[in-house]
Amino acid sequence: MPKGRLPSFPVRMAPKQRGAPFFLPKALDEKCGFFFGKTSLSLNSLFVGLYMLYRYKIYGEHRPIVGIPLLGRSGRRERETFGNYTNTMPFIQRISSEDSLEESLLSVSDGLRQCLAHQQYPYDCLKKEIAPDGAGIGLYDVCVNCYNTNLQGQIGGIPYRAEEIF
Repeated sequence: MPKGRLPSFPVRMAPKQRGAPFFLPKALDEKCGFFFGKTSLSLNSLFVGLYMLYRYKIYGEHRPIVGIPLLGRSGRRERETFGNYTNTMPFIQRISSEDSLEESLLSVSDGLRQCLAHQQYPYDCLKKEIAPDGAGIGLYDVCVNCYNTNLQGQIGGIPYRAEEIF
C-alpha cells in the first residue's frame, strides 16, 4: 500500500481502541450553537461530517465509513432503565467535491437521519451479511461519539469525573 494512503472497504485494520476526548472552548461552543440554530445540524452530525470531509481531503476517500454509537433504547421502558444498551451503526456517505461545506454537512446529517431507521439491526448480523465466513472484518476504522454534557461535577458534595474506557 502506498505510504500516506489508508485501506478502503472491505480491508480493515484491527481497531487500536484508543479515544481522544476533546472539549470545545466556550467561545467556539457558542459559535457552534449559532451555526446549529441557523441550520438543521446537530453536534454529532457536525463532527461526523467534519471527520468525513477530513478523510476525503487528506486521503481522497469519497465514501468514508464511520462507526456511530447509538443509545439503543427505543422504547419508554428501556429509556427508564439504568444501564448501557449501546449498538454501533456503520455509516457511509458519498462526499462530493462539488458541494459547499454547508451542503456536505447537511448531506451527512440527512444520511444519518435516514440510517437511524435501521439502528436496531444487530452489528454482528450486519457483519455476517457482508462477510459470511466471519473473516475478522471490521465495518469501520473510526468511531465518532459526541456528548453535549458536562462530564465533571459533584454528587452529594463529592467530586467526580467521568471517563470512557475502551
